Amino acid sequence: EAAAYARQLDKPVERIILSHPHPDHWSGFEVLTARFPQAEVHALPAVTEVVRAAGEIMLGKLQPFGDMVASRVTVPSRAISVGPQDFDGARLEFREYPHGESDVQLMALLPEEQVMLAFDLVFAPRDHAFTLAGHFDNWVTILESLKAMPGYDTIVIGHDTPTDPSAFDATIAYLNRAKEIHAESQDGQSYASALK
Repeated sequence: EAAAYARQLDKPVERIILSHPHPDHWSGFEVLTARFPQAEVHALPAVTEVVRAAGEIMLGKLQPFGDMVASRVTVPSRAISVGPQDFDGARLEFREYPHGESDVQLMALLPEEQVMLAFDLVFAPRDHAFTLAGHFDNWVTILESLKAMPGYDTIVIGHDTPTDPSAFDATIAYLNRAKEIHAESQDGQSYASALK
């Protein structure tokens, strides 16, 4: 679906960018790189290392989903540098955030458009936030710093349609409650049940 959508835009696909190493964000690269062979996959070096080292294990855990899961790991081939960059006239600023939803996370700003590409650092108020990494406090600190950035009214997120700055407080509240539940839980199953 993503490849078909990109094709209908009738614009060249030159780069595929991976925000973080969770397989729900990279297992589709098998399809995207086949449809757009000229486009290389870009990621932060730390993200690439996790995919290279643990990608096969991650795919193995997804086998119950059958043919919806990639048959091979696509390791990013290009490194993204942190800082401002120009992409065909568009100005982006890449930032790296450790210990949020993932152990390492890319975030990008489009300052002229006042759009924040927060990916899985921010979740819409109605969405479940993935807290497997357990970085509750640092993740909240990251969200507070993003929330303090003025003018970014459109937040592009990884698991829903673009949202607005209300998602910062919603994600922070969710994480604070999840931290309490985690501290009271005996194991992963009891944590998941209580969180639901």
